[in-house]
Amino acid sequence: MDDSSVYVLNVIEDSQRAGPPRATLYRTPIGAPQEAATVLAEGTFSRFVVGPTHVYFVEHVRVDEPPNGGYRDLGRLFRVPRSGGSKELLTEGLELAYIEEPVLAGSHLYWLNSAYQPTSSLWRTSADAPGPIERVAGISEHSTYNFMRSGTYFYWREKRTVSDSPRVVSNALVRLDIQSEGPQVDVLTWPEEEGLVTPYAPIPMMPTPLGLFAMFGLEDEPSRRLVHLPLEPHAAAQLTSLEELPPGPASLGFHEGSVYYVSTHAQGIHQWNVKESRFSRLLPDLRGISQLAVNDMGLFFVNAGRIQQLPHPD
Repeated sequence: MDDSSVYVLNVIEDSQRAGPPRATLYRTPIGAPQEAATVLAEGTFSRFVVGPTHVYFVEHVRVDEPPNGGYRDLGRLFRVPRSGGSKELLTEGLELAYIEEPVLAGSHLYWLNSAYQPTSSLWRTSADAPGPIERVAGISEHSTYNFMRSGTYFYWREKRTVSDSPRVVSNALVRLDIQSEGPQVDVLTWPEEEGLVTPYAPIPMMPTPLGLFAMFGLEDEPSRRLVHLPLEPHAAAQLTSLEELPPGPASLGFHEGSVYYVSTHAQGIHQWNVKESRFSRLLPDLRGISQLAVNDMGLFFVNAGRIQQLPHPD
């Protein structure tokens, strides 16, 4: 969301997985919830970021690589005005072995990707006009996920192989100063068995003024939990489990000291009051929601093909 509109991305996966997913990006005014949504953009993208004047997204282009018959995914970064209009190409040639949702900071758009090297890199390009791609920093780990921004820092999660025989894997929360662009600092590390974190994909993670909140646990594991992690490195820093999660937890939101999340298994919208350590369930028996957005005007979600609004419980 921004201060006046809700944005929804409808993604249709190729059933044969022969190409990247097709997507349509919609916008609808918050003050007119029954108004038909406006189509802002269509293409082969699965994530987007809303800026002060534009919406940004990376389109996937599958390129064949003869003679072996393989392929690789390249990306083209576009933007479109929030009020609607034509797509504008900002840069192309992004290596997309894996890419997180871009992060807007100042006049640049940043992203992490592992490309086709044994390590990851942090990249940026201008968000205001077409320009070159710049490499901001190299990252020693290949497995980087959950690229985020909070205040003057970037954060991401790393999966690190401590040893191969026997195989031991650990996690690290890493931060990088946006202004100085270095050095990278470990905020917190934890062994894999301490938090069953999905090994090869992003997990729901959200930085807030009160720290970073995350959902730990594999999709097929019954014990998923809401966890709090610090944003500042400290010798005694540790992760704190807050609550066991219901089946199908997805999507985090934060407002005025409360963390909100949804359950796709007919268990509605949930609230965790951080200060009071109090749990509440809102709209129980609501099925089929997977995304949630929160701001001063309330909670917004998509259910049964409709954008719906729920006032703040307090």
